Amino acid sequence: MMWEMFGYILTQADRNLKLAKYKIAGVREYWIIDPKRKCIYVYEFEKSDSAAVYSFEDIVPVGIYGGDCKVDFARIYEQIRPLYETM
Repeated sequence: MMWEMFGYILTQADRNLKLAKYKIAGVREYWIIDPKRKCIYVYEFEKSDSAAVYSFEDIVPVGIYGGDCKVDFARIYEQIRPLYETM
């Protein structure tokens, strides 16, 4: 599993290139966390090439653990919000 914060400098082309490289390398699940749009793109390569999209208000299941493990982004964003509100 791979998580990555989608920063303001990373371009769409960079994002697509990384997405392809991780898939080829055998990464089973790839999350892109986009604080500007307040969303999480979850790619489960074994199931689909398309991303499931979640908001920062969602509890996101970790697919490689069958959904038994979940991440509460509302709690996380509560802690990091000051970092992004000043940008």
